[in-house]
Amino acid sequence: MEVADGFPGVVPIRDSKAPHGPVLTFEATAWTAFIGDLTRTAWRKSSYSNQEGGDCVEVADAFPGTVPVRDSKAPHGPVLTFRTRSWAVFIGGLKAGSHRV
Repeated sequence: MEVADGFPGVVPIRDSKAPHGPVLTFEATAWTAFIGDLTRTAWRKSSYSNQEGGDCVEVADAFPGTVPVRDSKAPHGPVLTFRTRSWAVFIGGLKAGSHRV
């Protein structure tokens, strides 16, 4: 997964293995405005992720209305936040096979 910078208010995401493929765009909010310090947050990986250090994202569940997402390989790197509804639509699309990952 690759995330593009420089698009105020939106987060374009694409499959890093298909750079000319489709781009998913999500409305993003500044994570510090909603969450603040995430150092004590409990993060989890998808049950579909392997434990071999592959390309994984982690999410935190303790933030009503917001889903913080980070790269598991860079736990101290940036965190993206999505509205719960936007994240649910994205995950539903993945499960339905609408998005290639």
